[in-house]
Amino acid sequence: MLPNYDSIPIGQTGGLEGGAFVARADDDASNWFNPAGLSRATTSSISSSAGTYQLLSLTHGSLPDTGGYVQQVPALVGILVKSPFGGERSNAALLFVRTNSWVQQTESEVSTLSGGLGRLFTYSSDSLFTRVEGSFGMSYANGGPWRFGAALAGVYTYLRAVQSTANRVVDSTGLESVEVSDRKTGEIGHGRLAAGVQYDLSPEIRLGALIRSPGFAVI
Repeated sequence: MLPNYDSIPIGQTGGLEGGAFVARADDDASNWFNPAGLSRATTSSISSSAGTYQLLSLTHGSLPDTGGYVQQVPALVGILVKSPFGGERSNAALLFVRTNSWVQQTESEVSTLSGGLGRLFTYSSDSLFTRVEGSFGMSYANGGPWRFGAALAGVYTYLRAVQSTANRVVDSTGLESVEVSDRKTGEIGHGRLAAGVQYDLSPEIRLGALIRSPGFAVI
């Protein structure tokens, strides 16, 4: 079961605040939270951040070995350009995000050596799931309480699964052997649109909204 990558938001401030950053987004991670927040930036900037490591150890009651996975989520590199076209009311940003990098490796082995009897069981599994996103966003501020923004993103997802099972039983009646191997590989590229708005209701209260479109297949 693949973990939900939305459980740990990206960005330096947005990640610390649990993703409650739609109304106050103002850095180069705004392409993800709300592109309207790009117009709040006062200077150009380049930043990067990485999230946490999640370690999970799994023990199967019928297998001798212990397996598990290591997941790194998330990581980003953002570039924000202040007034790229000369106007003071518009900003632009490039954002590269790795939302999920999930790896699993499990091995198990059972061997019995005694006289003429024997048993060999081997199980191996190798899984990989990764998703990265690159986006370009722009924002516009009307000089008043309203800010508007939009972003176009490309999302690349890659999945690999390798499985192998071997069973060999040797006894006085004969030899039994079973071997199964499986391999799957898949990748897909999606496009996605996002649009956001922010409104300053008062100096202390700010409202924000974000709409993301479903992904449309590109490759």
